[in-house]
Amino acid sequence: MFAPSLDNVIYSFHMPLFFFLSGLFFVSSIKNRSKKVFLWSKFKNVIYPYAVWSLIQGGVEVFFSKYTNAKTSISDVLLFPLYPRAQFWFLYALFMIFIICAIIYHKKYFLKLLPVFFLVSFVVYVCSGDFGNGFHFNYVSQNTVFFFLGCMFSKYYQILMKIMSNKSFAVLTCLFVLMEYLYFIQYGNNYLPLNLYTALIALISIAWVSNTSILLSGYNFRWLENIGKLSLIIYLVHILAASGTRIILSKIFHVESWLIHVLLGTFIGVTAPLIFYKLVVRYRLNFIFEYPSHKKITIV
Repeated sequence: MFAPSLDNVIYSFHMPLFFFLSGLFFVSSIKNRSKKVFLWSKFKNVIYPYAVWSLIQGGVEVFFSKYTNAKTSISDVLLFPLYPRAQFWFLYALFMIFIICAIIYHKKYFLKLLPVFFLVSFVVYVCSGDFGNGFHFNYVSQNTVFFFLGCMFSKYYQILMKIMSNKSFAVLTCLFVLMEYLYFIQYGNNYLPLNLYTALIALISIAWVSNTSILLSGYNFRWLENIGKLSLIIYLVHILAASGTRIILSKIFHVESWLIHVLLGTFIGVTAPLIFYKLVVRYRLNFIFEYPSHKKITIV
């Protein structure tokens, strides 16, 4: 029972957190650029790695299809421009949201209208089940609220820095544990379908992670900072690393313990992409992650 509950707890906030983090840097990224330049930069930093790694991971999945849970065909892989696969849906959805936000962005009014955008997107999230998934609209309806939340956090950052303390951390920790326990363990709910409760859980979880991050920023955890800077690299490669670990544990060593799979899979899923990235940089194969350019592009 614990393993499925842990899965639900993680899925209740980890993707909303990614969209929140993306929203944090939206205004600072677009305010001194034209919309055309902004979207081109996002195409290079989001769509390019999306396309490259959809093909790389898809090719690996096709080759090792008989060893994996899902059977993958070449045609499935080549449909990535229309149908994102696996974890890459996040990049696809993020670019859709970048386009929408770039369209509505106005340097003079955007920040003033942020609360309105947030409230509208919150209602859309709660009602997202009624809108359906046509044209991948669910990517927008289910995630834009957290993107706007990130924009609002950046707007009120100085105020929130003063509010978020050890006391607020204690309160948020209690709320986080209580809501996750009641919704997923006590009442046995799944993280889907989305509703008002899942929205509140995600918002409290994001606040808790933000408070934790602010407190940790007072310490010199360089290793954690480096992991954060290479988070997109980890995101792109972690499925191959973690899935490979699972296959080796299950097929070769016949290990079925979910705890060992979680701990070792997480460790390899983080460290293997970092090691791989070091090799990529060393042998100047940066095009695997970065749009080819005379200027160095840093993916964060």
